Amino acid sequence: MAALVASDAEDMLNHIRFHDGSGKTSGSLLDYGLRCYSGRSVDDAFMRSVAADIVTALRRFEPRLDPASIRIDPLEPAHRVRSRCRFALSAQLRSDDHDIAWCIHFDTKFGTIRIDRGVAVADGRLG
Repeated sequence: MAALVASDAEDMLNHIRFHDGSGKTSGSLLDYGLRCYSGRSVDDAFMRSVAADIVTALRRFEPRLDPASIRIDPLEPAHRVRSRCRFALSAQLRSDDHDIAWCIHFDTKFGTIRIDRGVAVADGRLG
């Protein structure tokens, strides 16, 4: 189940949404995916924005995850990131309280995301 959720989440996070996420359609299928981040410079605000967008998308569109359990942290500070940033994500599956840990690789040049699943958690970070 965890592998299927990761695969589906990766597909969703690689989908560019065509809506700004506000107004009457907030939370609708028009908000599916992430906003386009390709070509933006990486700074602390960028890292916070991407992390918040990932959490919001997972909470809205991945019902197999317990929304309150979703946590995300950058694995390196923005000043050390060139074109690829990584985030540690942890959550619990609703069906069996199974803990999941993912490393989310975000390529800022092309705006693509890859999820490494089943990565061990050590001190709240992915290894």
